[in-house]
Formats: sequence, structure tokens, C-alpha cells
Amino acid sequence: MELAIQDEMINQGKSVAQTGAEEVRTGHLRESREKAEREMQEIRENMRKENAANIERLLLAQERDVERLRKVTEGQNHTAQANAECFRHEREKVECDMPVEQMPVNSAANAAKSREAIIARKRELKAMKRQGEGQARAERACVVKFQANREKVKR
Repeated sequence: MELAIQDEMINQGKSVAQTGAEEVRTGHLRESREKAEREMQEIRENMRKENAANIERLLLAQERDVERLRKVTEGQNHTAQANAECFRHEREKVECDMPVEQMPVNSAANAAKSREAIIARKRELKAMKRQGEGQARAERACVVKFQANREKVKR
């Protein structure tokens, strides 16, 4: 009994690569490769969808952080403004409310204490202002980062 591959190689003078058996083997390899490529494409698509979902979650978290920082900064700005207003009222009270004739005899000591209080209050206000400015910078940096991430997602 003679196999077809034997007939093709011996009687017809074909090489192994030219036989029908090789065509069958090549077809199976081609099908396996195509199947693997389809599976890889599905995996890539799933990864892309998962990455997009992760990026969206990160962007939402950043939006919440930016909003939280904005509210904190607004609150601190409001507090700083209220403190500045209190300081202004205190200063006016010291400067205006007490007539000269009612000032105690030791007015130099009282004036020094008032100046010290005013200087301390100014320091507090400057520190609060620096803190508010730092938080405003941090908020702006978060907004810039958020916008850059949003642009990446859009692409």
C-alpha cells in the first residue's frame, strides 16, 4: 500500500513542501495563527476598555480632589478676609474709640502693647495669606494635571 505523499515524492518528483500533506499542514498552521491573532486582538480590546475605565475613574477622583481643594481654599480665603476685617476693627478701636483725655497715664506702655498685638496679628494674617496662596497653587496644579489627563483620554 502506497501513501499519497510517497507517490507525490517518488513517482511525481515533488519535494515535501510541494506535496498535498504539506498544504494540509500549512493550512492548519495558518488557521492556528489566525485564531491566535483574533484572540490577541480581543485581549488588546479588553485591555483598552479596562484602561479607559481606569482613566475615567482617576479623572473623576481628580475632579473630586480639585473641587475639595477649591472649597478648602474658598473657606480659608473667607477666614482670612474675616480675620483681616477683625484686625481692621481692632485697629480702629484702638486708634479711634478712646478719647485722649480717657487714656490712662501709662499710655506709652498701652501703645506698645497695642503695637505688639497689631504686629502679631499682621504676622498671623501674612501666614494665613501664604497658606491660602500655597493651597491656591496646589489647586491650580491639580487643575492643570486634570486637564492634561483629560486631553490624553480624548486622544
